[in-house]
Amino acid sequence: TSRYDSARGIAMDLGGSSGPRDVWEIRIDERNLIQTLDSPLERQYQVVGNGTVPVAGMKLIDAGA
Repeated sequence: TSRYDSARGIAMDLGGSSGPRDVWEIRIDERNLIQTLDSPLERQYQVVGNGTVPVAGMKLIDAGA
């Protein structure tokens, strides 16, 4: 997602009783992404590919627990 609030909400939902998950900014070549939401306020993507997908960079945005 392109919005921090959405990423934080997903981290909270998927964390369950363990508490929120970490939020990371991940850089991936756009050839390995499908855009699943395109609105004026937010864009969301899904990673596609066979096996692993190369990551160009990662940055911790919010430590969940």
